[in-house]
Amino acid sequence: MKRNRSNRSIAGFTLIEVLVIIIIVGILFAIAAPSWVGFLNRQRITTARDQTFELLRSAQAEAKRTKVSRAIAFDNTADQRARVIVVPVVNDLSTPTIDPSDGRWQVLGNGDIKSRAIKISGRPDKGTETSSGTIIFDTYGNVSPNVGAAPYTITIQAATTVSPKRCVRVTTLLGAMLPAEDGDCNL
Repeated sequence: MKRNRSNRSIAGFTLIEVLVIIIIVGILFAIAAPSWVGFLNRQRITTARDQTFELLRSAQAEAKRTKVSRAIAFDNTADQRARVIVVPVVNDLSTPTIDPSDGRWQVLGNGDIKSRAIKISGRPDKGTETSSGTIIFDTYGNVSPNVGAAPYTITIQAATTVSPKRCVRVTTLLGAMLPAEDGDCNL
């Protein structure tokens, strides 16, 4: 009977052992959490950049196919999530008026991209960055020179200064595009 009691007393963990394990797990979590948040931010921004790239490509292809110019408008105001719309342009490539309540607006990055996260440069205001803007592809798939000088850069970046930067660069008036990231977005 004494032997049976001693076997039961050595089975299991003591309170101190459990506390040590909890402290070790807490330290590991504190080390890993910032890296995980950074990874999620990079993935969200990359997703929005890829979505923007595909929208630009499809608008360009649709303009060529249908022989109707297409405008891609970005809305990035403080009261909205970053969003984009592709609309046909019918009057001589002037910037179309787009209804903010139009049902064709698409939210960028599955809604994970906050307002003011997108900057567009290469606009008619000679390269200053804006939070909203329009790029027009004519019936040949070329970028309309009426809306500013190429290259255009659509940059997507979170609000923090050390966050990753992703962009789509429309490099020529012929509509050549390429995705880029971090330092390549500043060229």
